[in-house]
Amino acid sequence: MKSNLHIDTILTTEKLGPYGAKSTPIYLSSAFGFKRVEDAADVFKGVSSDYVYGRIGNPTTDVFENKMAEIEGGEKGLAFASGMAAIHATIMSICRPGDRLLCVEEVYGGTHDLLKTLVKDMDIHVSTFNPDLSNFPDTRKIKLLFVESPTNPSLHVVNLKKVWDLVNASKYRPVVCVDNTFATPIVQRPLEENCADLILHSCTKYVCGHGDSIGGVVVTKNPELYEKIKHTRTVSGGIMSPFVAFLCMRGLKTMGLRVQRHQENAAHLDLLFQKYPNVVKKINYPGFGGMISIDLGTREKAAEFVSHLKIPVIAVSLGEVRTLINVPACMTHSTYSEEELKALNLSPGFVRVSTGIERPVDLVNDFEQALKKIEK
Repeated sequence: MKSNLHIDTILTTEKLGPYGAKSTPIYLSSAFGFKRVEDAADVFKGVSSDYVYGRIGNPTTDVFENKMAEIEGGEKGLAFASGMAAIHATIMSICRPGDRLLCVEEVYGGTHDLLKTLVKDMDIHVSTFNPDLSNFPDTRKIKLLFVESPTNPSLHVVNLKKVWDLVNASKYRPVVCVDNTFATPIVQRPLEENCADLILHSCTKYVCGHGDSIGGVVVTKNPELYEKIKHTRTVSGGIMSPFVAFLCMRGLKTMGLRVQRHQENAAHLDLLFQKYPNVVKKINYPGFGGMISIDLGTREKAAEFVSHLKIPVIAVSLGEVRTLINVPACMTHSTYSEEELKALNLSPGFVRVSTGIERPVDLVNDFEQALKKIEK
């Protein structure tokens, strides 16, 4: 649904609820009643779209789904209990045994684990391509193409327009799904820009933004894909709870402001890291977003560096108001084998930083004092 309003305005606007409530009410009801048996029968026949059971739909969750569709330039959204639930349902809705799934070679550890285990056990064949598209294959028999951009954790930016052109130039047209968690709709909207069929988010991150809920969402313009994924969610039971939908709606209202500060802090750290080439072997920063990563060479050096920091929290996840830091090789990407990590140039000393919204000078000072200590 295309809007002429700026995204910051869209994020803050919300329709009034019952009794003029300016925040969406939380409908904590497992089931919904009917005045007549005939009304209930119409729902089960598909004649009516009234609510019937919380596993199928909920008014609070619907408001969040519609808001995400509006933000991403889609028609419909589907909210899930987690980002992984959204990814799993998407794959299970599109791929069948014997099909091929094409994925960018570097993805979140949970996604990688899913592809190596449950997806493999379903006899769905997974192949990968480089973020620079230098080895992009023939899309014959590929049913789903899955892209993270920027990639996790090296932050390689994939040219989504080129991917879209490549798949549309082939007579074998896979469904293109983009995980937009890292970039956020503030930075890129591939669905609105006609570079994807599906957009996916781990709402746990920038959408919610406060580190207090787990959720996922899928957005599309395609009614057939929407119905397939919705049916998978209904029968597997992976819907987002009404309370989490409420928290995500709250988070969206400040996402524009938060992402500005996330980006400002990441840019300041990028400049700081450049001042210490004798310690920082490599800096990965795409020039936008709140994620930045550095290579300190060894796990011991990374652990020492992290131990000297006072503001960040050592934790998985990202996109929160507080800066988070982790060592992917032994944390978020521990599902990768040593060989896979080497192939991706992810050393044991690789450190991923998710900048928060702290005052930039405080964050820079903290990181600089830690760098000076390991420089000695």
